[in-house]
Amino acid sequence: MLRLLVFLVLIVLAYLIWRFVVRGDALVLVRPGQPAAVSARMNRFVPGQSMAIGFGVHSGRHRITEISLERSLAQSLGLQTPSGFTIEDLPLSGKEQNDPAMRAFVADYNRDNLRWVGSFELAAEGESELLFPLSASEPVSGILRFTVETRLGAGKSMTFLQVAIAAADGPALPVLTTPS
Repeated sequence: MLRLLVFLVLIVLAYLIWRFVVRGDALVLVRPGQPAAVSARMNRFVPGQSMAIGFGVHSGRHRITEISLERSLAQSLGLQTPSGFTIEDLPLSGKEQNDPAMRAFVADYNRDNLRWVGSFELAAEGESELLFPLSASEPVSGILRFTVETRLGAGKSMTFLQVAIAAADGPALPVLTTPS
């Protein structure tokens, strides 16, 4: 009986190694009912200078690794790449390169969206601000999407956040004016 149990454990272990190491599939763990460890909101808009997004950390160590938005929004705001990030297209992995539908999706995504990849460490507790240089004189409605990574021992966890930006005729935003 013990040999059968050991054999079954080895079979399951071999399958897991094949599935997640050899094939490279992602292992996703979902924890329903858990409060978000990171929150985000637009803190302020300084016309012609910058926009500040605030990140509140409730527990743990986190970092922003990716920011994406529609290209039209970036152009309307005159957004520039935030410090610590570079513009990168969404890549195709080896398996995806042979899939015409995936190639078309990635081509459309890269045409319509701007993607910044980098690293912005969030304060362990409290709020951190990420500044986006811009040239627009008013906010324009749109969505910024953030990927947040959290180290969990030998692995990591990913969280996705969205921050709404409202146009001047939308909900009130803290808009700071600078004396001339």
